[in-house]
Amino acid sequence: MRRLSLYVLRASAVLVFVAGIMHLSMTGHLMRWFHTMAVPHSDVARAAMLLNHVVAGILLLPLGIALAAIGQPLSRAEPWAIAIGTSCSLALLALPVVLMFTVRDAMLDAPIFVAAAIMLSVASIAVAVSVVQLWSSAPRPYRRDAGR
Repeated sequence: MRRLSLYVLRASAVLVFVAGIMHLSMTGHLMRWFHTMAVPHSDVARAAMLLNHVVAGILLLPLGIALAAIGQPLSRAEPWAIAIGTSCSLALLALPVVLMFTVRDAMLDAPIFVAAAIMLSVASIAVAVSVVQLWSSAPRPYRRDAGR
C-alpha cells in the first residue's frame, strides 16, 4: 500500500504541476477574451484577472514540486514532510470547494477549464489520502517513556 501511495502522490504532484502550466498558458487567451468586453473600468478588472491568473499558476508549480519531493520523507514520518503534506493537502482540498461556489455556467463551456478543475479535484483527494496513508503507515521510533 505504501508503494501505491507514493505513486499516487507523485502522479498527483504531476497533475498539480500540469494544472499550473495550463493556468499560465491560458492567461494570454483569457486576457484577449476579456479585452473584447466593453464595460466601465474593465482595465482594472483585466489587471486583477491577470494578476490572479499569473500568481495562481506560479503557486501551483512549486506546490506540485513539493508534493513530489515529500513522498519518501513522509513515509519515514519526518516532521517537516508531515507539515508540508498536511498544508498542501488542505490547500488543495480547498480548491474544489472554492470552485464549487464560484464557477459560473459560462466557465464550464471552456474544455481546458473543466479539465483543470477535474485534475485539481482528483489530485486534491488523491494527495490527502496518500498523505494520510503514508503518515499513518510510517514506522514509529522507539520511545523509552512509552510505558509510563
